[in-house]
Amino acid sequence: MNPVVLSRIKLIIRILLGGLFIFTAILKLISINNFEIYIYSFNFFSLAFSALVARAVIAAEFILGALLIAKIFYKQAWWLTMAMLLSFTLLLIYTAIFRDDSNCHCFGELIELDPFVSIFKNLITAALMLLVMKENDYGFRGWKIVLGVILACGIIVPFCVIPPDYVYTKIFKDDTPTLNEPLFEKSLQDSALMLTLQDVRRLPETDSVVFSKETLPLNISDDKYIIAVLSANCPHCKLSMEKTNIIFKNNEILPSHLKILMWGNESSVSKFLRETGSDQFETRLIHPILAIDLVDGAFPTFLLIDHGDVSAVCNSRELTEKKIIEFLSIEK
Repeated sequence: MNPVVLSRIKLIIRILLGGLFIFTAILKLISINNFEIYIYSFNFFSLAFSALVARAVIAAEFILGALLIAKIFYKQAWWLTMAMLLSFTLLLIYTAIFRDDSNCHCFGELIELDPFVSIFKNLITAALMLLVMKENDYGFRGWKIVLGVILACGIIVPFCVIPPDYVYTKIFKDDTPTLNEPLFEKSLQDSALMLTLQDVRRLPETDSVVFSKETLPLNISDDKYIIAVLSANCPHCKLSMEKTNIIFKNNEILPSHLKILMWGNESSVSKFLRETGSDQFETRLIHPILAIDLVDGAFPTFLLIDHGDVSAVCNSRELTEKKIIEFLSIEK
């Protein structure tokens, strides 16, 4: 093959590969909360450390992709990229064997890939990487400035511009929700305002959750409980319950310690319970006006109840794994 043509083909492949890693980093960053939860679901790290791991992965993909395109420290970037691909592929093999994930989050939430397809993608990517292995640095004037910009963008954006929740809550403390305690106490006394979902079960053939409704009192005076006030159509509520559900599973916390007060029609509630895996928790339907008045329209809101007394009111950012464990006195 003509050396000039071969050189141009390699240039295109290298730019496409670098662009692919930058693209995957951006997609993960767009759905960073989902990516954090996915990493945490493996139970390798705490939720707080999973947030740092998620951002480190995004930073690595962006920086290595940019270095491949700019041909700065090319050999080092090439080997680090191959090592990252190998690590991801081994994790995907583990996922394919031991888990039933429909999305491996390689492209975030916007493009779903199951582990098997992603393994195949990584093998193709590795093969293309071998084609552009023997390249040298450009050595252009001003490469240090370009390197600085790449490192700054790769690190500052995921870690500082979009910081982990526990960092965000230390900086911004003015969005903590409030609770109308007199209305809450009154609601507890009238069980007709909070209809309990009974006989909650899944129907695999229709991929839905079915239930009946009963009028039963809500007893929260005999132990410590977390009460989630949610909207069935709220994406933030869905994300927070996915996170909370995994925290309970990873720390082996009894589902009875969490109760849900949710408003929405029956089909949206059924979808919410199925998609978040929340059908294990005691759930009650409440009127939307009551829900809005209780927490001033701030969904999701979590109430920490200590033997009937409201110990704290927090949003999803403030309800950290550490806070749940300490409040419920769970031994690690």
